[in-house]
Amino acid sequence: MIVYGSQADVSIGKLFVAAVIPGILMTIAFIIVILLVAHIKPDYIPEVEALTEYEKENFWKIVLRPWPILLLIIISLGGIWCGFSRRRRRAAWVPLVRF
Repeated sequence: MIVYGSQADVSIGKLFVAAVIPGILMTIAFIIVILLVAHIKPDYIPEVEALTEYEKENFWKIVLRPWPILLLIIISLGGIWCGFSRRRRRAAWVPLVRF
């Protein structure tokens, strides 16, 4: 979308906003297909493995490990969508958020 937006002279922020609803609809469609396949052919669904002792002890460490990356994505795209982040500002504060 970034390449298309720069070549077509369209706002990249508006392109990202325009992609939200189709993305949500595709997610819902994938969920429905997975549930239908699981209902029709349950042998396609793998067995759920029990957690190991390490995973039980360090559950929250494992779960919260990707949050800094997700927070960076949310801040970057949120800044574009809300309009308070321009390219030069983002170039300055995104590295600060990263650390």
